[in-house]
Amino acid sequence: MQEKPLVMPKNFWACDKIHLRSCCEADVEIYVNEEKDSESIRFLEGRVDPPRAAALWKEWIDRQAKQQDPNCLAFTIESLDQQIVGFANIRDWTNRAGTFTFGIRIFNAYQRQGFALDAAKIILRYGFFELRCQKANSSTIETNVKSIAFHQKLGFQAEGRIRRNDFTDGHYYDALLFGLTVEEFINVDKRD
Repeated sequence: MQEKPLVMPKNFWACDKIHLRSCCEADVEIYVNEEKDSESIRFLEGRVDPPRAAALWKEWIDRQAKQQDPNCLAFTIESLDQQIVGFANIRDWTNRAGTFTFGIRIFNAYQRQGFALDAAKIILRYGFFELRCQKANSSTIETNVKSIAFHQKLGFQAEGRIRRNDFTDGHYYDALLFGLTVEEFINVDKRD
C-alpha cells in the first residue's frame, strides 16, 4: 500500500498567500491591460503576439470557465485580499506517459512576493495527486533568468536545451527544458 506523501490542505486551491479560481468575465479588463506588458509576454511565450480585442479575451475566458478545453485548465490567481495577481494553467497532460506542463505569470506589480511559488505548488499537487501524473515538464527562454531560478527553487532538473527555438526581438534564443518527478516534488514540498 502506498504511503500518503503529504498532508493536503483543507482548501486544495489555496496556499499561504494566494488561491486559484476559475477565470470569469470580470477578469477580461485585467487580461487586456496586462497584455500590454510585452516584455513579460516575451518571457512567458518566447514571442510577442498581436494584441487581442476584449471580445477575444472574453471568448477565451468563457471557454476556460466552462472547462471546454479537455487538456487545459486555466486559473486566475488571487491574493488573499482578493487582488488579481496573475494567472496559471495546467495543460498537455497525458495518461499514457503521465506527464504534464504548466504556465504561471505573476503581474509585475506583484512579483517577488511568493505568489508564483504558491501557485506552482497548487498546480503541481493537482498534476501529481489528482491527475495521477508522474512528471512535470516545463521550458523557458534562455534569457528568462527569473524563470530559471524559479524552476530551480521548485526542484526542477535541467534536462536539455533546444537551440535557436524561439525568435523574438530580432534574435534567436534557446529554449531550456526542465523536469520534475513526483518524488522530487514530494521532497521539496515536505521541506516547506
